[in-house]
Amino acid sequence: MRRIGAIYVYWYNWKYERCSHLFQDRYKSETVEDDKYFLTVLRYIHQNPLKAGLVKNIADYKWIIYKANSETNED
Repeated sequence: MRRIGAIYVYWYNWKYERCSHLFQDRYKSETVEDDKYFLTVLRYIHQNPLKAGLVKNIADYKWIIYKANSETNED
């Protein structure tokens, strides 16, 4: 996998005339210290499939926790 990744980065840099790490500074973490910010982060994560155009309704996304919780709460 490492070799495949290195070959891909080499090709990508050649194609787009770049000369840097492809995945540099991509992943970062930030502490969630209060409930208001937690809800903001949670909303952002759950809206990603909608923004990416993977689904038209968040309940249709098969990997979302919302779907499992909403199905178990219906009586």
